[in-house]
Amino acid sequence: MPYDNRSDIWSAGCVLYEMIMKMPPFRAQTMKGLYSKVLSGKYDPIHSHFTDDMKKVLRSCLQVRASERPKCDRILAMPGLLNHITGTLDDI
Repeated sequence: MPYDNRSDIWSAGCVLYEMIMKMPPFRAQTMKGLYSKVLSGKYDPIHSHFTDDMKKVLRSCLQVRASERPKCDRILAMPGLLNHITGTLDDI
């Protein structure tokens, strides 16, 4: 499938995961193993001291099926982010 904005959401989820965990979400010894892990969408859970809201944001970004990933406006409206934004979304 061609790349679109939802591919960028996946990438953002991978970067967010790596910032939190200090390692990529999908790791394997071989390319075949990596491919399998990515397709299964399985990654180690993030540390328990992160909020459930943050876990939901991350989980939504790392959905295997692109059609199930949120668009940017939906991510920005998630409680995990809204709790930390001051002002309005128009100010961002």
